[in-house]
Amino acid sequence: MFELLAAEATTHSTPDGLIGGLVGASGGISFAIWYGWYVTTKTIPKIVEDFREERKLDREDRKSEHDEFKSALKAIVTTIAMVPCQVVYEELRRRDSHQKGQQPTALQPHDVT
Repeated sequence: MFELLAAEATTHSTPDGLIGGLVGASGGISFAIWYGWYVTTKTIPKIVEDFREERKLDREDRKSEHDEFKSALKAIVTTIAMVPCQVVYEELRRRDSHQKGQQPTALQPHDVT
């Protein structure tokens, strides 16, 4: 350490040069320390908080979309479940009318909505 100060003293002809060099070096180190402190205590927690808030909003949006999809799918399944019953009913009606001597009617498509 003393060798470095002695070498520094020989390169600068005045004491102001030595002091200026020490202040300049300590200023750079001080800035690096402050910047590290600022990033770890202010910036990173803010980034993490923003990320968590956005993920929370995404989950809420996804949940509402999931609920809408679920209700639409349930309506489709209910409609599909009703169609075979209507087809069977129509077929039984057609057979019944045929047995009574009436003209058989073709199956008609039904609007199940």
